This record gives sequence, C-alpha cells and structure tokens, in this order.
Amino acid sequence: MKTYYELDEDQALEALIESFRVLLVRTTKIPKDLKTQYLEFLKYLKKLIYLNPYEYSDFDKFKEQIVNNPRIARKKWLLEKLELKNKKA
Repeated sequence: MKTYYELDEDQALEALIESFRVLLVRTTKIPKDLKTQYLEFLKYLKKLIYLNPYEYSDFDKFKEQIVNNPRIARKKWLLEKLELKNKKA
C-alpha cells in the first residue's frame, strides 16, 4: 500500500485498500484489536488520498483526528505523509 501511495497509483491503491478491508472483515484468525487498527488505517489512508491540498483547515482537522485516535496502525507514517502533502500545497 505504501508503495502505491508513493507512486501516486491511486486506483491501484484504492483497489488494494478495498481488498484488504474485505479480508479483514471476513477473516476470523486475526485478533479483533489488530483488525480495528488496520481498518482505521485503511479509512484514514483513503481520506489522505483524496484530501484537497488547498483546503488548509482540512489538514488541521485531519491531523487532529489521526493524533487523537489511539487505534490506528502506522500512525507515524500517516502523519508524515500528511505533512508532506501539506507542504506540497
């Protein structure tokens, strides 16, 4: 997923996000807390893809949501990518 994001392959990334989400929902072998962390990551990654770089208030709200959510896998990576996207705007 990170590779698709870095390469700006939004369609492929969105398809992978949906496939992984379905896998997480269907499988019973992954602990519930881990599922929740990854489902939250997928939710925020999808939002990051479509975040408008010219809406500065959206960046602040989005960053606050990520920081205040204790159940996100790869939080540091999401925040780094958000900051980079904010600087490009």
